[in-house]
Amino acid sequence: VEVTNEIDRLRILQRDYIISRQRKEKELAELPEKIERQKKHIADTEEDIQYYRTNKIDYNEMEYEQQKEIRDTIHSAVKTNERKPFETKVLTYQGFEVVVPARMVPKQPTTRNAEDGETKSRDPIPYVFVRRNGSYYMEIESCSGITKRLNNLLEDLPKAKIRREEVLETLLNKKAALEAELAKVGESYATQIAALALELEKIDKQLGVAA
Repeated sequence: VEVTNEIDRLRILQRDYIISRQRKEKELAELPEKIERQKKHIADTEEDIQYYRTNKIDYNEMEYEQQKEIRDTIHSAVKTNERKPFETKVLTYQGFEVVVPARMVPKQPTTRNAEDGETKSRDPIPYVFVRRNGSYYMEIESCSGITKRLNNLLEDLPKAKIRREEVLETLLNKKAALEAELAKVGESYATQIAALALELEKIDKQLGVAA
């Protein structure tokens, strides 16, 4: 009974080992495509940074009515295009398209009260993507703050590039770690299982219960 139980235990460990290795192999196989895609995101962001620097128009020099039209148009678009099965191009600002994505569902934020720990729901927040070569997520929390957030997003493109570079570094480190793990001699339990199976066979013969 003890030998049988030990074999069962080792078989479970062997199964878990195989599943873990297969998962790591699958993850490693998917990383090159993710890495190349992230490199493309970084290159796109770099081009967008250069374009914005060269073609930037000072928002403060725009007429008030023009500023109001921009924020009103975006605010109206996110309200009227929620959940639609197709994306909606709202306008072009500073050479960047503002787009309501297909099937956009406003996100439901929550806040936690520090005193009693109670979670309270806030109003759903719609969002858009600001696109040129790259694509950048922007929440629409209020009509009055739209143009400020839009200008801040464009001014902060260098920060977006840094964040994307950090993601790339994480992916490269993950690839190296997986390669190192898979290169090791695995903790396979097959040899131990085979040895115990032979021992069990001998015990069965001694007990006269061999098949």
